[in-house]
Amino acid sequence: MPASIYEMLQTIPDPRHPSGKRYSLASILGIVVAATLAGRTSLRSIARWAKGLSSDQLLALGITRGRAPGQTAMHDLLCLLPSETVEKALGQWTAATTPKQGRQIAIDGKTLRASAGAEYPALHLLAAWCPQNGGVIAQRAVAAKENEITAAKAMLESLPVEGAVVTGDAMFCQQELCKAIVENKGDFLFVAKENQPALMETIATAFSPSLSPPRKPPSGKRDVPPRDRRQKARSPGAPRS
Repeated sequence: MPASIYEMLQTIPDPRHPSGKRYSLASILGIVVAATLAGRTSLRSIARWAKGLSSDQLLALGITRGRAPGQTAMHDLLCLLPSETVEKALGQWTAATTPKQGRQIAIDGKTLRASAGAEYPALHLLAAWCPQNGGVIAQRAVAAKENEITAAKAMLESLPVEGAVVTGDAMFCQQELCKAIVENKGDFLFVAKENQPALMETIATAFSPSLSPPRKPPSGKRDVPPRDRRQKARSPGAPRS
């Protein structure tokens, strides 16, 4: 497993044609990641931020030309690169930084603020959060005709859930989702609500008191543990007290 984010970026396949490439995929994505962490939110601001990098900083990103790639080079690569490929590589690298056993994976969906436009709806993302390392290990956009349950099942198929506990709200308390987690050697902990009466009844029965509780000794008689009874028993031939 790659030790750094830059090494992880080097494992992503480059969708561009081999001829005419001036910058490697890892170098361009490394700039995008670093600029985003520095607070840049648009491709134009990322390109402007990259122009301020020193030659040593560019060299650390694998750029030997002495200048950073421009906005056009970044745009052309990002348009060709499937977002799922980057998210999968980043998620696997993030998950590898925490132990498998006892890891929690919390799944939840949120609508991205200010992502709606005049011609398209707001972007709804389903994310898998790992509290142990404070990072998102997987993320998937929920299509307009898709629900979070279907998206969660597809996302969990690419997640390392072995030895982990997957948590979520009542929406994810579905048989097919729980089955997929168990088949991948993981565990789950979901909220159950009254909209699933059969499941609620099964849970109540499983945690109800036993129908045949242990019998209490008769009143006035001291309950002697079995070991004490054996100790008080007379051996053969011993005189009576």
